[in-house]
Amino acid sequence: MSLVGAMLFYLGVGYLLDRWLGTSPRYLVVGSIVGGISFFIQFFRLTKLLTKSSKEKPPKESPPN
Repeated sequence: MSLVGAMLFYLGVGYLLDRWLGTSPRYLVVGSIVGGISFFIQFFRLTKLLTKSSKEKPPKESPPN
């Protein structure tokens, strides 16, 4: 949810700035770019955290033969 939330937040801010300032979709485009960058930064951090935690798990013991 935080990945999508960050993107939607910046899109919303860009949309509101465009309405308030009366500009064309200038700030909406900027907000979508900043939101996309934020999305990918959080995505890579989450992926790094998940791969780190999966490597730290001890291996399962095999039953004796």
